[in-house]
This record gives sequence, structure tokens and C-alpha cells, in this order.
Amino acid sequence: MLKRVLVFLIVNGMCGVVAQETPVDDTVLEGSGFTLDEVLMIALDNNASLRIERLDPQIVELGEEIALANFDPVVSAGATFADDQVTAVDGVERSANDVTVGAGVTKRFSTGTRIDVDVDYRRDEPTAANQDNKRYTDSVGAEIKITQALLQGRGRDVNLANIRRAQIGTDISRQQLRRFIETLIFNVTVSYWDLFLEQQKQTVFQESYELALEHQREVEVFILNGKRPEIELATVQAEVSSRRERLIQARGNIDKERLSLVSIMNYQTIAPRGWDEVIVPIDDPQEIYDEPGAVESYVAIALQKRPEILEAELRIQRNQVELITTKNGLLPRLDFFITLGNTEFSNSFKDGNDTDNDEQYAVFGINYAMGLGRRAEKARFRQDQLIEEQSFLALDNLRDIINREIRRAYIDCMTNLQSIEAVTATLVLRRQALQTQKIKFEHGEATNNAIANAQRDLLESEINHTEAIVDYVLSRLRLHYLDGSLIERSGLVIP
Repeated sequence: MLKRVLVFLIVNGMCGVVAQETPVDDTVLEGSGFTLDEVLMIALDNNASLRIERLDPQIVELGEEIALANFDPVVSAGATFADDQVTAVDGVERSANDVTVGAGVTKRFSTGTRIDVDVDYRRDEPTAANQDNKRYTDSVGAEIKITQALLQGRGRDVNLANIRRAQIGTDISRQQLRRFIETLIFNVTVSYWDLFLEQQKQTVFQESYELALEHQREVEVFILNGKRPEIELATVQAEVSSRRERLIQARGNIDKERLSLVSIMNYQTIAPRGWDEVIVPIDDPQEIYDEPGAVESYVAIALQKRPEILEAELRIQRNQVELITTKNGLLPRLDFFITLGNTEFSNSFKDGNDTDNDEQYAVFGINYAMGLGRRAEKARFRQDQLIEEQSFLALDNLRDIINREIRRAYIDCMTNLQSIEAVTATLVLRRQALQTQKIKFEHGEATNNAIANAQRDLLESEINHTEAIVDYVLSRLRLHYLDGSLIERSGLVIP
């Protein structure tokens, strides 16, 4: 009897030590519950990198305004004043003040036409000795000159090339921004489900730890009643300690995944507790997944929506614009011009006999220029031809790569879907196996190791079951990311 009392005291003392080490469940999951949609909206509003990337299309789009400015009218104006001092042969000094004022407007057109309009006013005072009777001469002139490119520089395709390049650059920037947003949504979603998985693991480890404690208490009762030898207690306590170690590691993993999610959301800048804010995923992956459609449908969507394909097609268009420009550069310069002008003169005399007259003129002609050999122009044209050929080959290769990626992701998706059924069946069987071992243990037909092994198997199956569901959800997510439809499938509207 004394021996049993001592064993009871020792067992209770050890149980007290173990109980003091038991973690408190509520300290792990205290925090705000978030759905996946809420997390995504916070990330899209606060992610620092996205704020930077959003400015790129606006910056590039200003290149269109810069290119359009080449066709804006250019106004020029000027004025001069000259004071001439002349000493004649007879020693008489004469002075004259000459004034010239002019203004002009130049306008270029996309057809290769240039129009120059100039107007000037000039007043000359004579200084010659034989011009004593003349006070000054006024002249007002107006001239319009029209120049039209006939070969090099002719046509809207060539003259609007800079604008078209700028527009394509803006479209490329927008596709790059879209892919960045898709990548952000993908990474946030992965981080969300990773945190969910670690918290589910922690729950499983907590339950496993409590099962080990419960079995320890059963063994203590059996020892107290003399049904089990005392030496079995050490084995049971070692199993409890091992379960507690895994529970502590699980909580550390939760903290690391939580920090990753907080960081990618940039949530620490708006959360009340900053980096210490606890996020608890409340969505259930089992409620949001369904079976995928045919793989060909994902491939077809990708060929239409993948930003990389659209960007490659835009780059081909830009190369074609370059090709038009360099091809036009092979032509000689041949410009036709016509100039129409009118000048009115007015002479003012001291005796009051002022005179007026005017002059009209028209000039037209052709300017021609061509470099010998045209070596640089030919090299640029051939270079653009090779770049265009390379771009088409690269686009075909990109389509093949995306096709292969989607088919591999589809295989992973179907494999993970089938795995859910298998691990679910295993989980049910291992729960039954544990109950069987407990019944055998109560009748003395099973050992502590058998109970521990059954509990470990059940723990592994519960984790595998949760991982299988999350893996399938993530494989579906990757499939939608690869076909370029992740934004729409997430239910988000991106301006």
C-alpha cells in the first residue's frame, strides 16, 4: 500500500510539471479574422511595390504627349534696332536708326508637309549724302512657304511613328502592371493559405498533445491500480514532451507566416499593433474549390489573356513601326517647295512727296539629296528585319512554354484533387485504428508504443488531409495565374 501511495505522489508530481508547460491555446489565435477577399483588398491598397509600379504607365503615357508635340505650331518672333553713325568726306556726321521686327509660324503635318508663314516690318533711315531729301523707307513683307516630302519622310505611317511607338510603350507598361498585380494576388493568396495551413497544423498538434496527456493520465491510473509497471510512465512522458516540442515549433511557424502576410499586405503601416498584428484566416478552402474544366480551355484563355503574350505581340508591332521608318530611310530625300510672298515699300521725303509701291513673287522648285552607298540605312533596315523575325520566333516559343506550363499545372491540379479522396479515406481508417488500440490497451492487449504509433499515424493523416486540400487550392490558383485570368476569377475589378 505504501508503495502505491509513493508511486501516486511521484506520478502526480510529474503531471504537475508537465501541466505547467502546457501552452495556452488562446494566445496563438488572438487577433482579427480576415477573409481572403479582405486580405487581397488591403494588399492592393497598401502594397508599397504596387504603389511604385502603378506610376509606370502614367510616366510612359506622357511620352505620347511628347511625340504629339512635334506637330504643334512653333511661333518665332524677333526685333532689332541699329544706330548707324557715318562721317562723310566733307566731314559732316550723319546718323540713322534702323528698326526690324519679324514674326513667323511653322507647322508640320503627318503627311510630311511643312508650312512656314513669316511676316516682317523694316524701317531704314538713309545716311548717304545724296539721300538728304529722304527721311526713311518702310517695308512690310509677308511670305508663305509650303514644303512637301515626295519620297523620304512622306506619309502618315512614317511621320506618326514616334506617336505609335509611344502608344505601344504605354500598352506594354499596362500589361506589365497587370502581370505585377496578378503576381501580387498570387503571392498574397499563397501566403494566406500557408498561414491557414500552419494554424490548422497547430490545432492538430494541440489535439495530439492533449491526446498524449490524456493517455498519460490513463497510464498513471493503471499504474496506481497496479495494472501497469511504473517503467512505462517514462515512455509516455517522453511522447508528451515530443508532442509539446512540435506544438512549439508549429507556433513559431505561424508567427513566420503571419509576418510574411503582414509584410506583403504592408499591413503593419495601418494595423493598430503594427508588426505584432495577428491575422487569422477564416475562409475554409473546402468551401471554395471545385473540379477544374478541360485543360484546353485554360490553354485557350492563356493565349488570349496572358500579359506576356500580349506584351510580346505589342513589341512585334513596335518593331514593325521601326521597320517602316528604316525602310523609308532607304529612299532619297526629294522635297517639293513653293514660296509665295508680297512686299510693300513706302518712301518718305522731306518735301512731302511720299511714294508707295509693292512687289509680289512666287518661287517653286525641288530639293534632292542622297548619300552614296546608303550603308547605314541598309544596315538599320536589315537589322530591323532580323529583329522582327526574332520576335515572331520568340512569340511562338513563348506560346509553347505557356502551353507546357499550363498542362503541367493541370496535371498537378488533378493529382492533388485525387489525393484528397485518398488521404480522407486514410484519415478515417487511422481514427478507427487508434480507437482499436485504446480498447486493446484497456484490456491489456496493446502497449504504450502501439498507442503512440497510432496517435502519430493519426496526426500525420490529419496534417496530410489539410495539406492535400490546401495543395489543391494552390494548384488551382497557379492554374488561374498561368492562364492570365486570376484577376477576373478572384472577382476583382482593376481600373
